[in-house]
Amino acid sequence: MVTYRRIILFITLVFMQNAYALSISIEKSTPEGVLQKAISLRSKSSILVRNSNYFDKKTQTVGKFEITNRKKLNKDIIELERLSKALDLIAKSVTNPKSLMRPQHEKTYLKLNDHFISADHPMFKEVDEAISKLFESVQIKEVDVLEIKNKDGFLTKFYKKNKKVREVAFDVKEICRQESNFMSCRDENYGTIFIK
Repeated sequence: MVTYRRIILFITLVFMQNAYALSISIEKSTPEGVLQKAISLRSKSSILVRNSNYFDKKTQTVGKFEITNRKKLNKDIIELERLSKALDLIAKSVTNPKSLMRPQHEKTYLKLNDHFISADHPMFKEVDEAISKLFESVQIKEVDVLEIKNKDGFLTKFYKKNKKVREVAFDVKEICRQESNFMSCRDENYGTIFIK
């Protein structure tokens, strides 16, 4: 009986070491909702999801992307796992649980697993540097995305999924809002695209 327990415990420990998960994001709270660029790393899948191009001004594409250079990111991932464990220790010693909740009225904040890190957090700089390095290093391939491009003088939506592209003309006045020096266009399934 004791041998079976040891075998089950050993299998469980091996499984838990191999089946890890890490979730990383940079977020901005707005009246319209949360703008987000996130990475989800699981033992068998690695994806990047953007519900806005707010954090990537050079692109007008939002949606789901596959991370293609996962093995090259191991050093960055190990560092983020270390930081997540440090945040776990801080969370256990905090006497005010409200300090662990999503920051209210923050311009931009970070999220590492279940931890929200705003600019006044003591580990903000270290976590920000590690997350920024990961986002800069990641290489992606489109999986299910929306891109807005100018085609023949008109803005056009391009839905790309499983290497199939569907082109859709749309009424700018219906889904876009003109701001001071940019336009924000909202798609209910993919998110918000900012266009200069």
